[in-house]
This record gives sequence, structure tokens and C-alpha cells, in this order.
Amino acid sequence: MFATSYGTLEFLHKCLSWRCWIPLSKLVYGAYLAHYAIQTRAAYNTVNSSEFNFFDIVTYGLSDIILAFLSALGLYLTVEAPTRIILKVLLFPSKPENKKDKQDAEVQEQVKSETRL
Repeated sequence: MFATSYGTLEFLHKCLSWRCWIPLSKLVYGAYLAHYAIQTRAAYNTVNSSEFNFFDIVTYGLSDIILAFLSALGLYLTVEAPTRIILKVLLFPSKPENKKDKQDAEVQEQVKSETRL
């Protein structure tokens, strides 16, 4: 991390700052939160001990990952994104920009430049 921040490993810095990682980064924490609930549900649904083989472990692992990221997507779309928009509007109100105000400012600039000549 230090090497990328100081610019000595530029390739790694470009790879880690790739814009493709942004949507994934928004889902990873939600998947982390949802994964525990999915694992807990699976553990409580197991009635008796059973024998697992490699195929079962891979299948359960992939299904847990898919369910966790789908749950994270649902959480992001229903909770995080609307909350972020509401807080942005409430905490950082934008200044109203009117087209008429811009046009008036342009006309005033033209008048000033003409009077200087």
C-alpha cells in the first residue's frame, strides 16, 4: 500500500484505482453483513450430520457467495442508495442556477467590455 501511494508501483496503483472496482466495493460490505445471516440459516436448517464431498462444498460455497451478493445488491438499492441521496440533499444543498441569471451576467460582461473600448 505504501509503494502504491508513493508511486513506485504505478501498475498496481492503476489496477487498484480502476473504476470497475467501485460498484464491487459498494457491495462487499453488504455481502459481509448478509453472509452471516445466510450461514446461520443454513446451520439451523441442518437437522443431522451428513457427509460432505468436494462437489457439495463447492456448491454450498458458490451459493452462499451468490446469495450474499444478491442480498447486498438488494440492501444497496433499498437502503444505502436512497439514504445517501437523502443525506446529500439535506446536508449539501445545491445552489439554484437560473438560466436567466447566467444570461444577465453574460450581457453585463458584454456591456462592460464595450464601454471600456
